[in-house]
Amino acid sequence: MTNSQKTPGCRWWSGWLFWCVIGIMSAQPQYNPLSVELARAISRDLFELNAQPFVKPLVEITNATSNARFFSTAYVGDRRWYVRFGIQTMLGFVRGDQKTYAPQLPHDSALNILPYLQLTPEIAVRDTVGLLSHLLRYILHQGLYVDSTIVVPERAPTIMGYDRVNLVIPRAYLQQKVQEFYPLVRQFYPDFDTTLVEEVIRTMPTEFPLPTGGDINTIVAAVPQLEIGGLWGTELLLRFVPPIEFDTAVGKFAFWGVAVKHQISRYFRLPLDIAVQGAYQGTSLQNTVGVTNAKLRANAEIWNLSVQASRRWGKWQLFTALALEHLNITGTYTYVLPRSLQAQLKLIRWIDQNGDGIPQDDEWVPDPPDYPGDTRPQSTAISAKDTGVKWIAGVAIDLHPVQLALDLNVGKFTLFTFGLSYQFQQQ
Repeated sequence: MTNSQKTPGCRWWSGWLFWCVIGIMSAQPQYNPLSVELARAISRDLFELNAQPFVKPLVEITNATSNARFFSTAYVGDRRWYVRFGIQTMLGFVRGDQKTYAPQLPHDSALNILPYLQLTPEIAVRDTVGLLSHLLRYILHQGLYVDSTIVVPERAPTIMGYDRVNLVIPRAYLQQKVQEFYPLVRQFYPDFDTTLVEEVIRTMPTEFPLPTGGDINTIVAAVPQLEIGGLWGTELLLRFVPPIEFDTAVGKFAFWGVAVKHQISRYFRLPLDIAVQGAYQGTSLQNTVGVTNAKLRANAEIWNLSVQASRRWGKWQLFTALALEHLNITGTYTYVLPRSLQAQLKLIRWIDQNGDGIPQDDEWVPDPPDYPGDTRPQSTAISAKDTGVKWIAGVAIDLHPVQLALDLNVGKFTLFTFGLSYQFQQQ
């Protein structure tokens, strides 16, 4: 079918789309619905592209923290049973390199808008957003690598860091590049009215903020632990934590764990006690970040395998271990548009409380129904893994029936841990 043959239908299509959107805008004149949907699409692409580096420090820290304080001695024995109950605590300091990452910008070097130009009117509003978001990703690629008019920030905060970093898209550049595609569109729709597109570009935000992070410097955790041992040189360890606020960074954290340790030095005459231990833990995690209440819900499987050694001198005992730890986490991140972005879209009313001329997340006025805010949270699936090797060294003192232990864990995340245990032993 030729373009001339398509013209009547195309006129009706473009006219229907224009008046449909105008009708929507008339019902809610404070904001442009298509601009809001386009901003959602860009924000989702931006978040999904940067989600893994954003949460990576949390994954590493959760792995290291959960796999700490499994032992204070490699000695088990097999002549008397014992039950040892204790509280194991962990303290870690977030490194500077765990607070930032190099953000990426969603872009597309290929331009394929023909499928969007062959749509039916029934889905026109939705797919006009698809067309514009695809076109925008292509323009971003041009701005990054061809025209050098768009610059990606060198660093952005992770979930552990904190900073206000924006991706800036110059409106004049965007308008110029969009206008270059009008001739292509008119090959399909000669009477295409550019008013709709111009209005979307005019009302679309020029600054897209990246997540600000939680500003976390330290990690503190405590775990109840039960150890039962003595049978054939084997010890069973059990852990259980109900859903509690594990730490301001880690959030509400619950897990159960089981570990089995066997003393292998019982088969040899050695100056040291040596044991091997395997552990498995299942976890659930709920985390809320920032004033926009972005929520992370995740489940994880955590494995640990260690070779332990210890030597006793009277009441004192030195111990060390080399451990391999692995975490596999899957979950979803649910978030709304940042409030500074909602203010640009006129979804909320912004008031400059501190007089700096910059929309901050705490400077806004909820005013429904005229300014409803972002009432449609988006979700992004997250899947991450972390594997690391950790060296442990510590000292313990037995003050029967109480034992105190202090050790250092050196790996991807350094931890100081302290254990206080009470031992019930067969006489």
